[in-house]
Amino acid sequence: MTTILWRWVFLLRKDLAIAALTLLSIFGIVNMPSLPSAAVAAELEIEPSTTAFSNVVLSDGSIRVVVDYEPDTPPSFNLDNLEAGHHIKYEIYHDYQPVLASSAYGNRFSGISLQDLDSDGTAEIIVRSYSNGAHCCTKFTIYSWQTDHFSEFTTPSLNSRGGRFEDLNGDGSSEFISADDSFLYRFSSYADSLAPPLIYTFRNGELFETTREHPVRIRETIARAETVIAKNPLWEGRNGYLAGYVASKALVGEYEEGWRYMLDHYNAEVNPDYPAALRNFLESAGYL
Repeated sequence: MTTILWRWVFLLRKDLAIAALTLLSIFGIVNMPSLPSAAVAAELEIEPSTTAFSNVVLSDGSIRVVVDYEPDTPPSFNLDNLEAGHHIKYEIYHDYQPVLASSAYGNRFSGISLQDLDSDGTAEIIVRSYSNGAHCCTKFTIYSWQTDHFSEFTTPSLNSRGGRFEDLNGDGSSEFISADDSFLYRFSSYADSLAPPLIYTFRNGELFETTREHPVRIRETIARAETVIAKNPLWEGRNGYLAGYVASKALVGEYEEGWRYMLDHYNAEVNPDYPAALRNFLESAGYL
């Protein structure tokens, strides 16, 4: 298969790719030296191996996004032109009318997708950007059509890939499933830390925190923590895991039980003042 065919498979979801490749074959243009100017899909993922492209179209109903990507764009620290070093540039249309244009970092772990997050029949535009950095710096920007304009909502910087959208309770409004990154490095190394779940629901163009409304997902974190600690009772860095565990127990109304478990398992040799430090942190973070 030629390079251009692989690029098509990358850019298009499987069902669209099959149809697109068939048309390319029929018209005899499968060996085009550059990316087609109208590759239509509903999702675009950018990974380290992604090469430059232009005029790639994402489309769903009345929503249309035209995307350019240049992976070799150097980073920019010019405060007068913060977008100069952005890798992804995109134009947003509603009913084929241009509405706005913007750009974002994204040389890997980034992408743009169209997804109806609130089941109103019109897809939202989700831009995931990654600006590099260890364990950090992913942001989601959501554009939602509201009667006569696009509202714009951007998350704070998030760890790794940041999170994902899923309708957890089947009510038609998607949840954004992430984690509380403030627990990372707080009491142990990154690898030894457990970030409790942080869940938001998308409504009226914004994300609203609804973590405590999803106890099933929270209890998955609790069960995972108990399993890990039971298998590693003398694990030196367990205080970082126990912090996330106690916070998760507090989210489901079982703080006292979680606290007793922590007292039975924490590593006092590493930090004899750990219980007091943990309580202060949980209070300041709003878990108590």
